[in-house]
Amino acid sequence: MPIDLIKPGGDLAAVDKLNQTIAKANEVDGKASTAALTTGIAAEAAARRAEILALPMPIPVQHRPGDAPLLFGRSLADGEPELIPPLPASLLRYGEAGKVVRLTGDDIVAPRHLYAIEPGRRYLVIFAVQRRVNSADPDNDAIRCALAWYGQGKGRLLATPQTVVQDLLGLTTGSGRQVVRAVVSRSAGAGVDIVAPAGARHSRPYCQGFGTLVQNDVEVINWVDITDAIAFAPDVSSLQDQIDQVLSLGLGDRVGELEAQVTAPNDFRVATIADLIAANVPVTADTVQVLGFYAPGDGGGHRRIRSPGADISKVQSADGALWAVAEAVPALQHFGGVDDGATDNRDPLARAKSHLGATGRTLRLPKIGTGVYEFSTPGALIDLSGITAQAEAGVKLRGPIAFPSTTRATDIPVDYRDAGGTEFENFRLPAYQARPIEQKQRWLTGGDLDHKEISAYDMTTGVAEKLDLLGSDAWVTDAAVSSSADTRTINLTADGFMRAAFVPVRGGDEISVAFWPGNFIRSAVIRYAGGYATFYANDGLATLRIKPIGGAATEFTGLSWFGRADNPAWAPNKAEWKIRIYDSRTWSLLLNGMEIIAPQVVAGPIMDAGFGMYGVDSITASMSYLTKTRRSEPAGQAPARVLCIGDSTTEDIIGGWPYAMKETLNGSLGLRVWDVFNQAVAGQTSAQQLTALNANDAQLTIATHVVIHVGINDSQGSGPATTLANIGAMIDRIVSRGIPAGRVVLCVPYLWYTKILAGGVKGFDAGPNDAHWLLRAGIKRLAATRGCRLVDFQEVLAAVTPIDLNRPLQVDPIVRDNIHPTLYGYRAMGEAVAREVLASSALRMTQRMAAYPLHASWLRNSWALDGGRPAQIEVTADGMVSLTGLLNKGDVAEPVIIARLPPNMRPSTTREYAARTNTGSITVLYVGPDGNLTLSSFPGGATSVALDNVVFPASD
Repeated sequence: MPIDLIKPGGDLAAVDKLNQTIAKANEVDGKASTAALTTGIAAEAAARRAEILALPMPIPVQHRPGDAPLLFGRSLADGEPELIPPLPASLLRYGEAGKVVRLTGDDIVAPRHLYAIEPGRRYLVIFAVQRRVNSADPDNDAIRCALAWYGQGKGRLLATPQTVVQDLLGLTTGSGRQVVRAVVSRSAGAGVDIVAPAGARHSRPYCQGFGTLVQNDVEVINWVDITDAIAFAPDVSSLQDQIDQVLSLGLGDRVGELEAQVTAPNDFRVATIADLIAANVPVTADTVQVLGFYAPGDGGGHRRIRSPGADISKVQSADGALWAVAEAVPALQHFGGVDDGATDNRDPLARAKSHLGATGRTLRLPKIGTGVYEFSTPGALIDLSGITAQAEAGVKLRGPIAFPSTTRATDIPVDYRDAGGTEFENFRLPAYQARPIEQKQRWLTGGDLDHKEISAYDMTTGVAEKLDLLGSDAWVTDAAVSSSADTRTINLTADGFMRAAFVPVRGGDEISVAFWPGNFIRSAVIRYAGGYATFYANDGLATLRIKPIGGAATEFTGLSWFGRADNPAWAPNKAEWKIRIYDSRTWSLLLNGMEIIAPQVVAGPIMDAGFGMYGVDSITASMSYLTKTRRSEPAGQAPARVLCIGDSTTEDIIGGWPYAMKETLNGSLGLRVWDVFNQAVAGQTSAQQLTALNANDAQLTIATHVVIHVGINDSQGSGPATTLANIGAMIDRIVSRGIPAGRVVLCVPYLWYTKILAGGVKGFDAGPNDAHWLLRAGIKRLAATRGCRLVDFQEVLAAVTPIDLNRPLQVDPIVRDNIHPTLYGYRAMGEAVAREVLASSALRMTQRMAAYPLHASWLRNSWALDGGRPAQIEVTADGMVSLTGLLNKGDVAEPVIIARLPPNMRPSTTREYAARTNTGSITVLYVGPDGNLTLSSFPGGATSVALDNVVFPASD
């Protein structure tokens, strides 16, 4: 049935609204439900509470937050009081003095309203607080009584947001009720403790607790206008007689102490730590203000509080009290530290660490003097672990600084000095030596793993051969060798023979050896089908000799490499030698893990490689520890110098892509970028950059790589044909200076857009890119025909559209002004170029060898290649050897060896195959681990045999 309306009475407006709710409920099918009525009443009650809280609040008569929780809040926010929620009932407690607000840890209590500060008026602010629950030190558990300042519009002042009336430090439950008072005015005057800052028109007194587990009761926060208060002077007619009596008793020296006890001071001030040690601090003082550690104003000024328990970080005054540093973030100067580059800071650091404990708390290292903190006293390493060292700009540490993984610090330079006094510069204490696990940035996957295979080579079983270096092409067996598994020893003479130990190698293999000291020539030898190449040196410059069988030798003499003149470790007689085989025809040489010559390409498939020794006098020479490694990633790259050619999109600016390229390259596969030469000039065309390149001999002579990014300015003027011709001329110039075309990176410019496309109001007034499509195709064609590397910046940066300028929060616009990249764009470009630069040096290592006709030197017993389909050999990337084609009949005496495969393309065991002759008959073909291809018989009438079904894994 319908619910009756409420009879008028009391708050008529509220009753009327409730009756409207009941009437609406009764309209639903003519009946009202209890649920509908309850919902309506709850909504009305919430609305009424909101209205009450929003009402302008008069200046309250209540000054006790516990008794008037609706008048106080937990915020110092700007604006009217209704914007601040009142105190929750959960904070209210009953204490000895009545109802109070109890704060746990960090929290604030303040009036919701602001007090106006009128000119010419004085106000007394009063706070009453008490510690209820102590917490373990160090907890930074102070109570702050302060004033927040607001301007005419009730907004918080920015220059001086608050003034601290008093920080109550070292409170305990035994300290009792603490009352703090201060007189406040807009202008200074007698009896005024705090002058409101400029612009302050309102104030809000507040109490703020600090710490974690500590609990504090806030009893009173009061603001009283005392301008018109009247003070009555007492009768002092007998005052002089009393003073005379005191003086007659000779108690003048005790007046100061008596006054201190009567007024119960809680703060005490001294000039230095030495003065504190000599002082008798009043028992009522719980805080000492030290103006300087050694002298006032020396940077060591700080506060100390009473703290029981002996500790090297504390100071004991003459009265026996112990005083601990009370700064939330102390500086080393508070413990006696000095940054003058001479004073030893070992003891001050020990005191600071003892005070902070192994908690990771921060120790400041300010720059007050020279900024150099010296640690000179002999002893254990200086260990900064357990604290967080926070250094100002210009600060440096000098001494035997330890770097344990638990050290936490801002970025601090360190001049390390060992126990012997030797100094090493360029150390840095990074912000985080050990990154927290939640900041892990990469996870390795299968593609990141290095599955290299390493094997020790037994030098008693290797091939030992010698060559008359200047008089013959023929390698012959060398009998004058004494070997153990680790070492090969040869008695050398100046007989002109190079003696070497060879190992079968394929692409992806590296072999290394160590030569023993002595006056002899060391060499690396590569033997390929049709000749050999050798790199040899003693302690001076080197020679590269390439000798085809039956042809004239080509020699490159006087060779040097990075570091050769600077560091004895890169001398050939004091280095580990390593031969790297990139693929079936490409090799290079490393000394002590650094590639010292660019990859060399030989005329035929590489068969084996080894190390040799050549006598210049009679000497016993040795080499040891021949090791073979199979890998897919060529580390140890030689340092690089990169020349950049281009326009304003390449020029030398902060954050440009050449910087991102250098950052990416450094340390990748052991490569270091020594220099980036940037000849790019804003606004220049390819023709102007070609002119600059032709005149740039100084940088081009020492550069190892060149990056060309031109065409954007050309596309706004001349056609693509001119640009492509200029790029081609640049390549010619670069190659003529000894830089291989494979180390030239051509960049396809990205698309840009005009100011009109950007709405006519944004960005650079760039020209159209209507012919960009033809330039793109032409640059790629140049890279293909000239053997250069290629980066397509358009593919790197993806779509570049005008709409991106208006969506900076959703996607980086890539170009910041229609044509020049953003920092994001430059970074993407730099990393793409870095990949190409590194790939041009660190070639792909692979066993794969394309099909190659069996070399004439491999054929035996007058067998020959068929003219129509000659026999060929091929190796796959995983080392599978296959033979195809025909060999024509020679000697057929049974069994007959028809060919011998090179040592790196032989099976590990004898293989048997059915081979078909040109007449269709079948013969048996054997392929042995010695490389011999042997026919057991050869049918009469047949003139050739097919090798098409011969497939086997090459032996390692």
